[in-house]
Amino acid sequence: MLRAIGQLKKKNDIVITKPDKGSGVVVMDKSDYVRLLRKSSINNEIKFRPACAERPKMRGRPPKHFHPLFQKEKELTTTVERILPKAVAGTVIQNSSRLAHLYGLPKTHKR
Repeated sequence: MLRAIGQLKKKNDIVITKPDKGSGVVVMDKSDYVRLLRKSSINNEIKFRPACAERPKMRGRPPKHFHPLFQKEKELTTTVERILPKAVAGTVIQNSSRLAHLYGLPKTHKR
């Protein structure tokens, strides 16, 4: 069974995840998964708003991963380091940030 799941993971048109309750494995068509996720949460503009993913015009080598929030964090870090003493700034500044990963757990029903 693990070998079969490993082979399925290599496909780009399916999603393998766990169910919302209990243990098990859910295999879904990726387009259905994304459609249901959008329907249930992403299209709710009260909870989510689109972020601009365009890279700013820069000289030199572009960053490997760019997101506007990383740039804002960098600016905030620079400001905090300039204002606060080094020992205090080190405890306030967040290290190794990552963007949130949105996922949904499909509901399963017993028959």
